[in-house]
Parts: sequence; C-alpha cells; structure tokens
Amino acid sequence: MKKFTLSISVLLLWMLLPKYTAAQTSACTFVSPAVELNYTNSNIAGDCIVNVNLSFIININNGNKYTVLHLWPESTYPNPSFPYALNNEPKSSQNGGNGALNNALATIIINRNTNPATLLSTYAPDPTIDDNTLPAINQVKDASDGLILKVTDMGNGNIYYQIENVSLVYPGACNQIIKFKGDAWSSNAASLNVQCSMVGFTYLSNIPTLNGIQLCQKSGQQSQYRFSISAQQPNYLVDYSVDIFADVDSSKDFNPFIDTVRVASYPSSSLPDITSTTPYSSGFIPFSWSATHNNNDLFYILGNIKVTDLISSTTTTYSNTILTTTVADCSSPLPLNNLVLTGKREGNWVRLFWHVPNDDTKYAIEKQIPEQSTWKQAGIEKMKTGGEGLAFDDYAYTDMEPATCLYRLRAINPDGSFDYSNTLRMNGNNPSLNLYVFPNPASQNEIRIMADVPLNEVANISVINGLGQEVRQLKNISSGTIYFNDLSSGVYYICIYNNHEKIAKTLAVK
Repeated sequence: MKKFTLSISVLLLWMLLPKYTAAQTSACTFVSPAVELNYTNSNIAGDCIVNVNLSFIININNGNKYTVLHLWPESTYPNPSFPYALNNEPKSSQNGGNGALNNALATIIINRNTNPATLLSTYAPDPTIDDNTLPAINQVKDASDGLILKVTDMGNGNIYYQIENVSLVYPGACNQIIKFKGDAWSSNAASLNVQCSMVGFTYLSNIPTLNGIQLCQKSGQQSQYRFSISAQQPNYLVDYSVDIFADVDSSKDFNPFIDTVRVASYPSSSLPDITSTTPYSSGFIPFSWSATHNNNDLFYILGNIKVTDLISSTTTTYSNTILTTTVADCSSPLPLNNLVLTGKREGNWVRLFWHVPNDDTKYAIEKQIPEQSTWKQAGIEKMKTGGEGLAFDDYAYTDMEPATCLYRLRAINPDGSFDYSNTLRMNGNNPSLNLYVFPNPASQNEIRIMADVPLNEVANISVINGLGQEVRQLKNISSGTIYFNDLSSGVYYICIYNNHEKIAKTLAVK
C-alpha cells in the first residue's frame, strides 16, 4: 500500500460473502476475490494505465497446485461466459483456439508446486497469448512484469493470496467509469486442465470513493476519525453503508479473518445518498477499541453499494466493497476548532479538502516547497462541494503542482484574527517511463516506436538483437515517435531507460 503522511487512500474492491469464515471455502471455491486500486495514469495513446493489487482465498485441501486468473474490461468479457470444463480452457483464436482470451487484459498463473509459491511465465493451454502476434500479445503477467506474490496460510487448508503491482491497459481515458470482470480457475496438473472455476466476478473501481483521516491518541488528545464520500462521475446517485475495522495485527493490510474488531458501523439508512455535487462528510468522532493500540490503522469498508443512473433511471447493485485505510497522524496536535486539511494527488494535480462550521470565516490555502523556509499563498477560499443549509460546509481546492509540497489552511475570522490548520505533505508525482512498439510483428520498413517520458526528463533507447548485440542507440530523448526502417528479420528487444528505471519490449520483424 502507498503510505502518505496523514492517510492512505487506496481502494479495495471486495466481493462480499455473508460472513468471513474458513468453513465457506472448498477445493473449487474462491472466496473474497478483491482488487486494490493503487493509481491510474494515461499513456501516450490516451488509454488508462490501471495499477492494482489482487487478492483472494482458496482452499487447497484437495490439490489446487495451479491457480489461474483472467481479467477483461467488462465490455469485452465473453458473452456468454466461457464454459470451463476438464479439457476446455480459454485460449486466443490463434491456431484455431476458442478466442475467449482475445480481448483479455491479463492472465496470471500461480504455481504451488514450489515453496514458496511462484508466478509462471507461460500459459500451458495456449502459449501464444504471450507472444508478439495478435490477437493476444504479452498477456501473461509474472515477476518480470513487476508482480509481487504474497502467500498467507490461514489454517484449515485456506490460503490467502496477494498479487501486487499488476498494471493493466484499460481502453479509453481514465475519467470514465472503470469496470473489470474476471474468471478464476484451478488445476492439479501442469498441463492446466480445469478442475474447478469461478466465473464473472466484477468490480467497479471509481464510483464512489471514500477518504478518511485519523487523529492520534496522545497526551491531552483522544483518538478520532473522520470520513468523506464522493461520486467522481456526474449523473449518478449512490446509496451505501460504512463499517470501520481496526488493524488488529498491525500488518497494515486488511485481512477479514484477523481484523474482526468493528470500531463503528453506519447502515445505509443512517447515511445520505451522494452525487458528484453533494458529497458526504462525517464530523470528527472519538473512538477507543484498545487500551494500547488505538493508533493502529483503521479500515473503512464502504459496502451495500447501489448506483442509480439519473439519466436512464436504472439502478445497479454491486457486490464489491471499497476499502480506505488511514494512518494515525501523531505529528501535530488537533487544530483549533478541528480545522483539518486533507488531500489526495491526481497525477500532476493536488486536491485539498476541509470540513468546517457554516459561518463567516474565510480561508486561504498556503503552500511551501520543503527546501524553502517561507509559506506562499496558493489560493483564496474554496469551491463549496456540499453542506448547503447544514451546520457544516465541505470545501475543495485544486492546485496544479507535480512536486512535493506542504499545504496548510489559514482561517481568517471576521475581526481579522486567524488560525492555522494542520500541515499536510503531498508527495510529488513520479510518472514512469513507457514504450509502445507497433505494428508488432512488423515488416522491415514500417517499425514505429512511441516513447512516453515524464515531463522535463529524458531517457535513452537501445535496440538489441537476438544475439545480445546493440544495433541501435538513441540518447537523451523526450516523449515522441521514432521510426526504424532498416532492421533485418528477427527478434529484437527494445529498451528504454533512465537513472530510475528500465523497461524492455520484444519486437518481431518479418
């Protein structure tokens, strides 16, 4: 999980079952498949790069030596669902296959024949999904793609898997509603014949969102939390519930079998529906669940989600939940009048939020570059995001600032006196390199490479042939398109790199 000075605000989409009990799992049942959304970025082609962590529980009493996951955009999920059977696994249409994986985003294979478990780099039923030939290209995701596999034995044959740092290219821009659909299945044979399967688990990633803040328990100050909920997209009405759990084992990862202490519960009947223009924010609420561990993280579970399209008047109920984790802020005392500034980064933009009494106080946003000693005013006032006619108002301010900065609010009273909020550190945006090669495979006179380099940075490109020899090199390039028309037939490795990272893509030239 990404850690911030004041809070973590990451999404976990959890497929809810009535209760979290080990007895619910069996050799052919996947329990609580989940997706944790780390970040989204747009690539040079205009599509959305979605980085997620996957997790689920499976019972291995009767084998399950291999576990396979497939992910699609919901719009391209096979219709009807793929009919899994002993000798019928999903494949691409290459070489006469069934075509179920033509539009899949990723295939992930867990191998339990090793200790610890590992991720396989080849999909035995159809190795072509990971070659450089359409319709399925580079689909198998493993450690070479940056994936991290974590395995926890829950007892009674139940294994909890976490697969972190999975990057998926979702068609279209990041400001759309992003919905995935997936299948998971298991096998006892290296040939990957199907033993059992679970098809069609879905999750909604960006409606609604929950942000939380947690204030530290220390001398003269009781532990407190506050949460706010908003809908990112217009024309939707959202009904929901909220449950808050404590990080019992101090692991900083929510585990439904361990983190069972419920700090608070808010049924949907007790919370107002939200839209993009009418978010909800609770006040600061004191809590205590332990004499010694009140400063452990809190997990806020947003569930029972019903989304109504206000244009079509259709309502959809989602079985996933959304989890936000907060870290207790112990660095500063509770500000006067509970004036607390929270925020989140969206690419090169910083979004700031505060929840204050409805009165005549005015607010100025101030920021400071960490290497400098002076505060400068970034903006006046606010954009009101909710609270009309209520005792409290919610405000938001957006600052275009890709670098790491400190922020605070100056609350100016009608008589000219003023007070400050807490100081909030927003870490800088660190965009990554990327490289796109097309067509692939290509003929000798039509090779095009698109380099995606962060703003104000440069990178180098190397072209390496199948013998390991560097046949081309470009230095100090920025984002743009590069053309090659004189590479002979064969397989090449196109590498883009700078001082921070290196990415390699495979190119086949006919």
